[in-house]
Amino acid sequence: LALRWVHNPSRVIDLPDNIIGDEPKPEEPANSLLITIVRARNLPAMDSGGLFGGKGSSDPFVKIEVQEEQTSSTVKKRDLNPIWVESFELPCAEKDA
Repeated sequence: LALRWVHNPSRVIDLPDNIIGDEPKPEEPANSLLITIVRARNLPAMDSGGLFGGKGSSDPFVKIEVQEEQTSSTVKKRDLNPIWVESFELPCAEKDA
């Protein structure tokens, strides 16, 4: 097995500090799930090109459901390669801890 890593600086996305820290945070609620949506690539065009047969697009968003909790990301208009970098913290029931 041979691997080759080629670094492309144009693809680097800065992530928020709250997801890369390793320190425990006692002030945060116990049994919570931190979800960070970073990006999607090469999504299929789900909207038609309109009357003139132009190139199709999509208005993607991410819907998250954990137990009874639900949330959604922002909608990225006409973007097949969206970048969100959005974090969501959802509570989890004690039994699932």
